[in-house]
Amino acid sequence: MYHLSQNELHKEILKPRVPDNNFTRNGSENNIIPRICFSNSIQNCLMALSIGLYNKTFYVYKPNNNINIICNKEIVEKQYVPDALITKEIWSIEETELIAVAKIKVLRPTICHEFKCGDVIDRAYEWEYEILKKY
Repeated sequence: MYHLSQNELHKEILKPRVPDNNFTRNGSENNIIPRICFSNSIQNCLMALSIGLYNKTFYVYKPNNNINIICNKEIVEKQYVPDALITKEIWSIEETELIAVAKIKVLRPTICHEFKCGDVIDRAYEWEYEILKKY
C-alpha cells in the first residue's frame, strides 16, 4: 500500500480526515468517513490525484503498522469514490505512521481512463514518473 504527499512525512502519524476536493464537495465521493487514502501502486496513487501533476515532486510512503482498512472492493461496491475501480483506492480509518520509501518526480501524462461521475464522464490519468531517491 502506498500514499503520496508533497510533504516530508517520514515517521509522522497521520490522522484520518475527510478529503477536501471537488468530489467530496459535490457529494459524488463519500464526505462522511474520515480516512487516509492509499492505493496498491504508485501509479494508481498518481491516477487518484489525476490532473495538474506535471513536474511535481512527491514522497512515497507505506504504513509502518498494521492498519484497519476499508478495502477497495467495499469502496467500489458502496460507491464511496467514483474512480475507485480504476485507482484501486484503499482507506486507513485509524491513525497511521508513515515510512518513506521513495521520492519521485512526475513527468507527463500517458494514458487517460474515463469513468462515470454522476451524469458526467470524468478522466483519470496515468503518469510517467522517475524515481529520484529510494529510502
